[in-house]
Amino acid sequence: MHYIICKSGMRSARACKFLLEQGYNVINVQGGMLAFEEL
Repeated sequence: MHYIICKSGMRSARACKFLLEQGYNVINVQGGMLAFEEL
């Protein structure tokens, strides 16, 4: 399993869609690093 993250979550969502289509087991970190910094 791979976690995919970017600054806001939009690019990683697109990357996750592509990787899922290629058969990878991925999770998009919703909200990206901006949301992660608020934890």
